[in-house]
Parts: sequence; structure tokens; C-alpha cells
Amino acid sequence: MQRKHSYFVFSVCSVLLLFAELAVFAFRAPEKQRWASTPVLKLDVPAEMIEESTSDAGLKAEGYRYASQPERLEGAVEQLSFSEGACGVFIGADRAGKSMDFFYLEYEAGNPSYIDDIFGHAPEVCMSATGAKLRQKHPSRTIQVGDFSNKVDVLEFESPLNASTLWVFKLTWLPEDAPLKPSSGGGVTRRDKIRAGFSLKPRPPARILLAGARNYEGLDSAWAGFEELLVSRLRIVDPG
Repeated sequence: MQRKHSYFVFSVCSVLLLFAELAVFAFRAPEKQRWASTPVLKLDVPAEMIEESTSDAGLKAEGYRYASQPERLEGAVEQLSFSEGACGVFIGADRAGKSMDFFYLEYEAGNPSYIDDIFGHAPEVCMSATGAKLRQKHPSRTIQVGDFSNKVDVLEFESPLNASTLWVFKLTWLPEDAPLKPSSGGGVTRRDKIRAGFSLKPRPPARILLAGARNYEGLDSAWAGFEELLVSRLRIVDPG
């Protein structure tokens, strides 16, 4: 009798769980359609090794060599659930040894990892895990891509190897009508996350661009490199 009772309880729980999953699926299924006409941010990643000249706005190097590093995405895949990604490094041709490496991650509409991935991985936490020391969080800066402007987080770290300076720039892009947006500190409150989870708020498309600049003369020089090498390759495109 006790075995039959346990089987009955298990069956009822299984049915309820199935209905709950179907309800969540039915609620989220239209999300891709909802955001289907929303313009999204795109980074035009160089396809192969290149040499390119740079402007005089903070950069005096003759050019940069670009190298794709898809193998570095393997570690990111273990922690993040992005749809598409790219990773690479721009290496300066001068003797200063300037370099600008980056991760670019795309999240399609409906991605269930929208909240955790976009707001839950602060650069200061990830960099501290590698031994880098956070020196300062600088005021965010604004970039303009077409008719859209976006804030970029600016952080200054000390490398654990030789105490050199590493400038980190993080761009989090979301549609203007996204249900959650980064706060001035780069994340969202725990209360917002809980409210979003219970209300099953839609998951819009999202983009993350994280760049690290080494061996630049200072923040303004590193920012000029970020604008020259990466911001200039950003554009807003219609989905298709």
C-alpha cells in the first residue's frame, strides 16, 4: 500500500512538473518573434591577419597585427551560455608592445541565461580570480554607434606578473526597451533578478564586448585604442 501511495505521489508530481515546464515554454516561445524586428549590435571581426594604419588620436604606432584566438572561447563556453562569440588580439607594431585583446559575445532572444550571464559576471570578480588587482573603477564613458549611445565600464587593474597596468573596457548592449538594464555599477540588484525570475520577463537579444589594453601610456591612450580598433567596428543592424 505504501509503495502504491509513493508511486501515486511521484506520478502526480511528474505531471505537475510537466505542466509547469509547458507553461514556461508557452510563455517564452513568442520571445524570438517579439524581438525579431529589433535592430541589434554587431561587431565586424577581422577574418584574418591584417595590417592597418591608425589615427593620431592617442596612437603613434605604425599599425596593428590581428590574430584570432577562438581557442580562448572554450573557457568562456564552460561558464557562459552565449549563442555566438569571437575572441582575438590586436598587437601593435611599435616597440612599446601595445596590445588590445577582446571577447565579443552574442545572446539571441530567449536565451535563459540572459540575467546571470549579462549581469552576474563583473570584470573585477573575474580578473581578481586571475590574480589581477583592481586599482580603480573609473567613471564610465559613452560611445556612439549610429543613432545609439551606450555606456562603457572602465576599470584599471595591476597585472599579477609584472605590476603593469591593464585597462579593461566592458560594453553591455541591450535594446532600449529591455526589461532589465545595467545600473551605474554595471549590474542589477538582487531584488530585480528575483522579480524578473518570478514574472518570467522576456529575454531580449544582448551583446557583451570585453577588452583589455596593455602597454598604453595611460587611460586616454588606451581608450583611443579601444575606439580605433573595436568601437569603429561596431554597427547597428536589422536582424536577418
